[in-house]
Parts: sequence; structure tokens; C-alpha cells
Amino acid sequence: MDKLTGGQVLVRCLEQHGVRHIFGIPGDVTVPIYEALQKSKINHITTRHEQGAGFMADGYARASRQPGIAVVISGPGVTNIATAMGEAYTDSVPLLVLSADVATTSYGKQADFNHEISDQQSLTAAICAKSIRIQSIKDIPISVNDAFEHFRIRWPQTIHIGIPTDILEESDLVDIPSFTQTPAAVPGADQIQKAVDILRGADSPIMILGGGSYRARHLTPKLAECIGASVVTTMNGKDSFPNDHELYLGAGFHFASIADAVNNSDAILAVGTQFGRSDFAAVSAMDLLPQYAARQKPLIRADVTRTQLHANIPATVELLGDSKTTITILLEKITIGKESRSRAPTQRIKKEVEKQARELGANYEPWLKAVRKSVPNEGIIAIDSTLIAYLGFPFIDIPMEGSWLYPSAFGTLGYSLPAAIGAKIAQPDRPAIAIIGDGGFLFTCTELLTAVENDIGLPVLVWNDRGFGTIRMNMKSRGMIPLGVNFSIPNLTDVASGFGSGYENPKTPDELANCIQVALGQNSPTIIEVIYE
Repeated sequence: MDKLTGGQVLVRCLEQHGVRHIFGIPGDVTVPIYEALQKSKINHITTRHEQGAGFMADGYARASRQPGIAVVISGPGVTNIATAMGEAYTDSVPLLVLSADVATTSYGKQADFNHEISDQQSLTAAICAKSIRIQSIKDIPISVNDAFEHFRIRWPQTIHIGIPTDILEESDLVDIPSFTQTPAAVPGADQIQKAVDILRGADSPIMILGGGSYRARHLTPKLAECIGASVVTTMNGKDSFPNDHELYLGAGFHFASIADAVNNSDAILAVGTQFGRSDFAAVSAMDLLPQYAARQKPLIRADVTRTQLHANIPATVELLGDSKTTITILLEKITIGKESRSRAPTQRIKKEVEKQARELGANYEPWLKAVRKSVPNEGIIAIDSTLIAYLGFPFIDIPMEGSWLYPSAFGTLGYSLPAAIGAKIAQPDRPAIAIIGDGGFLFTCTELLTAVENDIGLPVLVWNDRGFGTIRMNMKSRGMIPLGVNFSIPNLTDVASGFGSGYENPKTPDELANCIQVALGQNSPTIIEVIYE
């Protein structure tokens, strides 16, 4: 057994877990990691900002359903990536952030070292499932294995591992044990039977599928058909169920027809969802679903994390386990199906949802339908926190799992461009598009260079409404004169030229569709600016 540095131990652990890509920016305190990466098959993607590295790793994870990895320096590297850590944390994305940390002899002393934060774990604890400070070189394999195990069988959220600079440099004989997988939890037989009895007896059940249900995507349509259930997804789970299925009502509870349908149901099966306010039109689940909150109707919740089984609204029946395992067991037990039940009620509600969507988003419908028309079914759509997303998302059907990248809970700006780049690195053979507002574009537009350097053909649709359109609309609705929301942006023709990107300025939805199709065939990004008057 040869002696290894802390950096070498870390990289070998990542190799053992099949890591193929890392996103980050090197610094003097992380050189030992990069020294090890030089001799590794892991491909390092250099970004222009640590926030971009975090968002790329997030998009990589959502598109590949494998953990996304980012490496940053201590201090400013950690604070720069913090927004991306918060986004992955709230959207349940398996993001592993590896950083340097203050040397063990200086920890907590505020000795004014370069890149020093006296207690990084306290800083990141609120935006991580775990924030770990390595205590010895032999702790590195334990902590890395624990992180990947957490992603596999627990709630997949951001994990941060900080490694003191002296441990990264230190050499020692370190055993890197093979990774032994712990069996995932399986719901108890009594709880399964209770759920089966409820679903068999329900006349108008509803299934609510969150981002945590994606592993069961090939099974949930069969279960919905078997029990005759209409299906609603959360915004985070929009790609967890085929959007063109006849039992699919839509995403989120922003439309009255969906909220009414759920309230009028006689049983709910909720899989992999937090029942958070971001999916319930900023209303608590307790208020939106009063009969379920009062346990007058049965609510069945399935989740890998016990605390989520009663978060925000308590469950009548708790199914603790992976979504794929849980749905498989339910399908085996529910032998009397209701496949012949009329789909007419679901189709009627769906038409009402479509009508309400057009009332709110009529101006965006033709543009987003042009997007959907031009992006193949296997395509990946990364969309930002922007007005065209808030009011236009119902017009984008998502046929495939791992195709919808949206910062639904934290609601950050600037997400979609780097997330789409990360998705393309994870899935190079799948087309992808980033949709972003003019304000959000300025947050992360420098990552266009990352796409150029990696030969990534990526249409970047910039919806230019000359400001923060959503906030401007909200201010006007309050009778305010808009303040702080109107601004100018650079000439995007010049920006594209300077970054080595293409540029297009379509004037109609048909022109937009053509621009996207051409951009998808390039080996560099294309800014497609739609100026919305």
C-alpha cells in the first residue's frame, strides 16, 4: 500500500463511485486535489464562477440522475457557490460540494489566513443536508462513502465536505474500502395493506407526484390506470410522469381547476413531495387541502425520509421507502384494477386547466409552443425563474424523465444557462435548450465561455422584457409605480461576438422555432433574443 495525499485519497474515492465529471475553479488551497485529478480519468470542467459550477453540477445531476460534483476553494469559493447549494438543497438534488478548509492548527482562531472562514460548517449548515469538516486523512473515504449512500437511500440534498488544507497535503497509508450498499427501506406490510385498501375503495383518487418519484416513472402510469387516478405533479416533478398521458392534469396547484379536483377527490397518494408552498401557489397545504389536513379524507404519503411523511400536512398512511420499490409493491397488491373507469372527468378538468392557463399566459403560449415544437422529445429544457416560466410552463409538455430543469423552490435567477451546460455534459447526445429572462441572463452569462470551450451546441433563449418583469407586474398589481425593476442590458449581438457565440433575433414564433433547430445543430452556443414589448 502506497502513501497517498489527502487530495489523492479524495479523487480515488470519487473514481470508486464512478464519477466522470467535476465542475469547479482551482485555487492555491485546492492544488493537491487538482494534482490528483491530473492522473485521473475524471474530467474537470472549468467554470467562470463558483455559482456556475454549482448550477452545472445541479443540471448534471438532474439530467443524469447521478450526483453532481463541484470543487471550490475555502472562503469566497464556498460563499460564491452557496446559492447553488441552497437551490439543490431545496429542490432535493444530489449535489456534492467539496471544498478546502482552514488548516487543523488554525481552526476557529481567525488567524487571518487567505480564504479563511473561521467556521464554514456553520455557514453552510442551513443549505445542506450535511456539512462535514474532515478531521483526519482517514476520514475522507468514510465521509465520501456516506455522502453517496445518503444520495442513494435517503433524501438527496446538498452535502458539503470541507477538507483542511494540511490534510489535503498530508501523506499517509490510507485504506479505501470498497463501497457496500445498505439496503433501502421497504414500507411495512401493514401500512402497504392500509394503502391498498384505501386505493381499492376510492372512487375519485388523485396521485400527486413530486421530484422524489422519478425512479418510479415507468410504474406510476400503470398504477394511475389501475386505480383510475388523475395525476398532478409538482413543478419539481413535472418530468416524473408523461405529460401527454390522458390521466395527467398538470403541474402545481396554481390553477383553480387542479386545486378543486384535488379537494374533490376521496383519497390522495402523494409520492416524493414535500407539499411545499412553492407548489401550492404560496398557500400552505393545510389551508389548500382542509379536509385532508383534518383527516376527514385519507392521505397516503410515500417517501424515502421519515420526516417527510408528515411534513407540512400529516399522512393517514405512511409508506417509508424508495418510490420504485413502493409503487412496485402497490402494483403487486392491487390486483383488482379500474382501468375501465371513464377518463372523461379527467379530460374535462384538463380542458379547464388549459383554459385557465391561456387566460394567464396567452402572450407566451405561441412562443413556448414553438420551443416545444423545435426541441425533440428526448430534449432537455432548462428554464429560469422568469415570467415566461411562471405563466407559460403549462404549454411545455415533457415526454421524458430527466428533461425538466427548473429552480422551483429556492427560486434563484441565472440557473438555467449553467444548468443546461451541465445537462449537456452529462447527456451529450441529447439536445438541450436554456430559457432565461434578461435579468437572470446577466447573473451567469459568462458561462457561455464554458459552453464554447466544451463545444456545446446550446440555444439560449433570452426573453428580453427590459427588466425584472415578474416583480414589475406584482408592483403594478399593488398600485405601485415600479421601482428598481427597469434596467438596460448590453447589446447581445456584441456579447455573443465577444464570447464566441452565435446570435439570432427572431420576430415571430415560427422564426424562433427555425432559430432553435439551427442552433441545436451547432457546436457552440447561440443567444436567441426575443424582445418582448
